[in-house]
Amino acid sequence: MKTQHTRQTGSRTRRERTTEEVPTARFMTVVIAVSCIAIVLGLYFINVLFKHGLSPQPLRTADVVPGAFPAARPIAALNQVRIFYTTNGRYLTPEVVDLPREMNSYETARFILEELLKGPRVGIFESPISSDTTLLAMYVQKNEIVVNLSKEFRENFHGGLVPELLCVYSIVNSLILNCKEYERVRFLIEGQVVDTLSGNVDLTAPLVEDLSLIRW
Repeated sequence: MKTQHTRQTGSRTRRERTTEEVPTARFMTVVIAVSCIAIVLGLYFINVLFKHGLSPQPLRTADVVPGAFPAARPIAALNQVRIFYTTNGRYLTPEVVDLPREMNSYETARFILEELLKGPRVGIFESPISSDTTLLAMYVQKNEIVVNLSKEFRENFHGGLVPELLCVYSIVNSLILNCKEYERVRFLIEGQVVDTLSGNVDLTAPLVEDLSLIRW
């Protein structure tokens, strides 16, 4: 009888443990399910925010930091180009210029370079390019524009990092953002590759556009 009582007691203990474990398992299942739903809803709302342009705006710092790429605005009408100068010495701002006639991509790129070197038409803009710089040649190889400038582009330049960025990328951004067929710009001075203008921007390799330097 004692043995039977012990077995019955042990059996009841196991059943009690099983009964206690069932609510715990159900509770954990509910917690996991709720967590999954919360994650899915969070991802959905984040996706909605980005689709409607409500993503956080980049921080505006005192110094220009290349590499951040805010969304670009439409460049211009078909008969116009936007040529990038500066108004405050810190960022590039576009001046809208009408094309004199219908032009192909090469002619448009050449026109942009000539306009850049002549300087802005509106007084609020200033050219970041060194004075007396002339265009010696421009040619295209595949999707790359090669720009050969006179020695004044380097010799007459005086400034630090930000002025050098504005000087170089006024050309790069003006060409690439108006001429979609081209993806890179390579610089030559008097037909030769140079390291930099004054030690900041590497000119030994072709450059792509940098939208972080633009304030529309």
